[in-house]
Amino acid sequence: MSLLRMPTELLLQILGCLGSSFFCEDPRRLAVSRQWFLLARKVFLEDVRLSPKSLEQLLYNPSESRLAALKQNLRSIDLQLNGLENKKSKVSDWDRCLWLAPCAATLDQELNGLITILQDCKKLRALRLTASREFPATSLRIDRFIYLWSCRVLKLITLDNLTTLTLDTCGTMLPGIGPHHEGKHLCASISSLLTTLRHLRLRMRSICPVAFRLPKGDTPLPLMEVVVNISIYGDSPKDHPTLYSRKCGFNLRRRHPLKEMQDRAKLLVARMSLLRRVRILSGPAGHLKSWDALTGKRRTLADGAEWDDERMEETLEDNGDHSDDDSAVLGVPEQ
Repeated sequence: MSLLRMPTELLLQILGCLGSSFFCEDPRRLAVSRQWFLLARKVFLEDVRLSPKSLEQLLYNPSESRLAALKQNLRSIDLQLNGLENKKSKVSDWDRCLWLAPCAATLDQELNGLITILQDCKKLRALRLTASREFPATSLRIDRFIYLWSCRVLKLITLDNLTTLTLDTCGTMLPGIGPHHEGKHLCASISSLLTTLRHLRLRMRSICPVAFRLPKGDTPLPLMEVVVNISIYGDSPKDHPTLYSRKCGFNLRRRHPLKEMQDRAKLLVARMSLLRRVRILSGPAGHLKSWDALTGKRRTLADGAEWDDERMEETLEDNGDHSDDDSAVLGVPEQ
């Protein structure tokens, strides 16, 4: 029997097994025939990855049919912001500072447009936001350029019906995330999602135990997995070899929040009804270690594994308190 003669439901199952990535590798695979395209596009639009360039194309070259199909089928979105990667960089440091500010404002407007679209995506369940450095820095001043704001991130993470959230925003500081900015503290907003999320992964330049603040009562949480990485080395060649996230606030010499995060994680474990893993990663480059909140043990990350990967190597001897394991970095300002 010809593949296209199969019942629609069966063909959709086959295409679903191929997954969105199959069509992303070569979009020509969508164009077998009109019937094939109409079905394959449903699968193709279930999992979408956007860069600043593709975000521009989506917003400034709109197609009613494409937007309608996206809103109807989107289940997960991976937003990868490499700063202002599609902007010019061959200018002087001073001119670049003056020129990047309006570019960052444009990106903010584009993100707002994306949020408007995502609010109509009723099947959306997973969001990954990666914010890397804007480009290889030529000076410390440029290296610290801010291009993402907490108010926009807040709107993204509070989209309805999300069950999986990954925030990897160590490439830019998020203005307004400190506890003194009432209503704009990102960690407080993350804690409010603990009652609906199943998977939570965090790596940010500023983070605090408020992210693990439990809701009142003793109702079990649906969380299955929580991974927090407070080691942010490697995002830029200017990074200190043992650069850490800092506790939310405005004192550049504030300690990293490892011990407090561990204490809160232990309380979180007790409320998780479908527990699979809760771990906090720390350590210098090349020696990243994972602390397991369930067992209290530490393990090293396997070579080549991403920080949110499940692959581990040997278990290290546990001494019960690792808050000062990386004391060499205490007091090192964020880069």
